[in-house]
Amino acid sequence: MKKLFFHKFNKKLYEIKLSNRTDSSDGSCDDPSTKKKTIVIKEKLNPKRKLEVFIHEALHALFWNLEEETVTNSAEDIGKFLWKLGYRKIEDE
Repeated sequence: MKKLFFHKFNKKLYEIKLSNRTDSSDGSCDDPSTKKKTIVIKEKLNPKRKLEVFIHEALHALFWNLEEETVTNSAEDIGKFLWKLGYRKIEDE
């Protein structure tokens, strides 16, 4: 698992990681009440999908009690919007 960085959502610190996971889930976010909180994203995703999954898991961290369908639809809408604006990840050199 590749550690990327730490980030606070609602004043709670999450470790952000990339994983070579092989299950059907593209990402996961720990419950904000857990002691060590982690967001894990599948590394082998196309760039547009990876953007959507990062947004999806950030929304979980921010609004833990939202229904999954709301989080999924919102993340996809925001991801498509940012993609149309030209936002892309610049790979580390």
